[in-house]
Amino acid sequence: ASTIDFSDELEGLNKNLKSELLSQLGDLLKEEILSSVADTKSPIGKGAKFKPLDKKSPYYKKKVEETGSGEANLDLHGDMLNALDFEVSGNELQIGVFGEDAPKADVHNNFSGKSDLPTRQFLPEKGEKFTSDIQDLINQTIESFITDNTSLDDKKLKSIENSSELYSYLKEELGDFSNARLKELVLQSELATSLDEFDLLQLL
Repeated sequence: ASTIDFSDELEGLNKNLKSELLSQLGDLLKEEILSSVADTKSPIGKGAKFKPLDKKSPYYKKKVEETGSGEANLDLHGDMLNALDFEVSGNELQIGVFGEDAPKADVHNNFSGKSDLPTRQFLPEKGEKFTSDIQDLINQTIESFITDNTSLDDKKLKSIENSSELYSYLKEELGDFSNARLKELVLQSELATSLDEFDLLQLL
């Protein structure tokens, strides 16, 4: 399993919101990992294609006979990939294969350094990141969640007179995003209603 620390991203959220957001991220990563593996590529780093199976090997022949496919998608009977799951603890998300199917996952990821098979990595080691596409989805999920769980101060909104003041306040509440990203986040959330009540939408 891999442990991913989201302490920086979760700063300021209460315990319940942290748990809810981490669960959303866990579901997202499960879906993206399985999608990448099905496409025979790693969800880590640059998303390299998995090394093809040796067509002369007994395993290749068995896989074709049982599944009709000889692709290196890490799926023979489905037990290992079906066991992919996550656990939430504090600011951390642990994602991997737990229980009796864990050794199968290590055969492919080779975290132990004991596997003789070609590495077909679908979990990040410490310090590694998911592909840029998946990282973008992670960031978008975090940003949208924080936006959806942010309330704006009516007194502050009443005092805003121009776009500069509005974007400055939104950055205080939501994070140091570009003005274009702040506008996008606001318009996709209930915050748009709050701004509209004070005739501030036109300042976005």
